[in-house]
Amino acid sequence: MDLDSLLGTLVRKEEKYVKKLTEFRSIYIEPIEEEELLVKDVEEKSVVVLLNMMETVHLLAQDFLGDLNIILKKLHSGKRKYRGEKNVLAISAAFMKYAPLFGLYGRYAFLKNSVEDWVKDKQETQ
Repeated sequence: MDLDSLLGTLVRKEEKYVKKLTEFRSIYIEPIEEEELLVKDVEEKSVVVLLNMMETVHLLAQDFLGDLNIILKKLHSGKRKYRGEKNVLAISAAFMKYAPLFGLYGRYAFLKNSVEDWVKDKQETQ
């Protein structure tokens, strides 16, 4: 697989991830906010933690995707041909820029399932 294909695949996967984050927010987070599902009295701490980190994770994913798209455009640009090491360095720089924040993805994924269950339980009991 060449670098162009690899970067294109990475961009497509990140686009899907951003879409899933947006869907999760509209399906689970917005109902909590709109219907005021007793978030202030929530015993389920994972819900509160996820609510607090959701926007950060979503913005992180969107920003990372934006940087990858910029690199992809430069790769396809006739004005500035990135070749070999420059391509790898640009991609590496994007990963290094966000590396300290990628841990949020893992915490988000861990909390997501318990929040989905909590919201479904709340909606069924109302």
